Amino acid sequence: MGYVYVLSATNRQVSVIDTKTHALIAVNQVTNAGDGNGIVVTPNGQFVYIVSFLLFTPFSNVAVFDTKTHSRIANIRIPVGNGINVNNKNLIAVTPDGRYVYIVVRSINTLVAVICTKTHDLIGTLLFGGDAQEIRISPNSQFAYIATSSPNQVITIDIKTNKVINILSKSNIAANRLALTPDGQSLYISLFTNEVLVIDSKTYALISKLNVTEPFLFAFTSDSRYAYITSRNGEVTVVDVKSNTIMGKFNLGSGSLRLAVSPQNKWVYILESMHGRVYAIETKSNRVVATISVPSPIDLRITPDSQYVYTISNDAGSGAVYTIDTKTNRIVAKTLINSNPRVIAITP
Repeated sequence: MGYVYVLSATNRQVSVIDTKTHALIAVNQVTNAGDGNGIVVTPNGQFVYIVSFLLFTPFSNVAVFDTKTHSRIANIRIPVGNGINVNNKNLIAVTPDGRYVYIVVRSINTLVAVICTKTHDLIGTLLFGGDAQEIRISPNSQFAYIATSSPNQVITIDIKTNKVINILSKSNIAANRLALTPDGQSLYISLFTNEVLVIDSKTYALISKLNVTEPFLFAFTSDSRYAYITSRNGEVTVVDVKSNTIMGKFNLGSGSLRLAVSPQNKWVYILESMHGRVYAIETKSNRVVATISVPSPIDLRITPDSQYVYTISNDAGSGAVYTIDTKTNRIVAKTLINSNPRVIAITP
């Protein structure tokens, strides 16, 4: 049995849905001030970390929830450096071994905070310039990669020492998004120059340049065989990771194109926000095999057993979670939650 956690901006509450019944089973307060849009689940499914910024204070807050009781068990305050947190985009990631949570807070400077999941304590911080756009952790839990713009760079942090060990800085790396292949061998960096750079994660050597118009988000099959890249113009690019060649492109319309690959690598689900659609794409043929209507969709996640796709929605001004059965690619449940849902996570 798993659980879906959804963070809503209204009242800053987290809703918990049982994946067996699709029923809402708990609603809890995250923090009494500010806003929030960062959430992550530890690999063992024991804890959920939710980050939010506190308005007009020099702190960000991290709420820790126990998934057995769905109750908040800790609050961690993170200093954001010189001045208030001026952007509500908080970036959060957990190491695959489950030992640490990394949080990037965008303030006047970029601050990286490290939390120990055993004690829920803040154990270290790093402060550097640049506007952080993305954070990724290597599969072996050795490195954290952070893409920034102004200046344009990719920063590598040694997780064991929590020290910066490399800064990849080039004039043409106006980094928008950063992704890491599941095998940890390659970094994909989307640029504002209609390109995607493929970088060797160990040597930082340039492997390939891919021509992708307005690249936005990445998703990979778990075997690191294929990459799917969405673009802001509605285009989806399919890449053969081994040969770094573009296999094909297709257009799904305008609007935000968020995506997820099923853990069994059978499907890619892509959300198109403008017209309220979720597309099911078969990875074997890279064809759209189903189109599911979801009002005002925001984001989506797939359960670890690949059985369901959960899509959060601002449905007619209220919040809802739509459950799609991957066998039939039909909606099987609609669960009402607080309005303005921001992010979603699913426990293992």
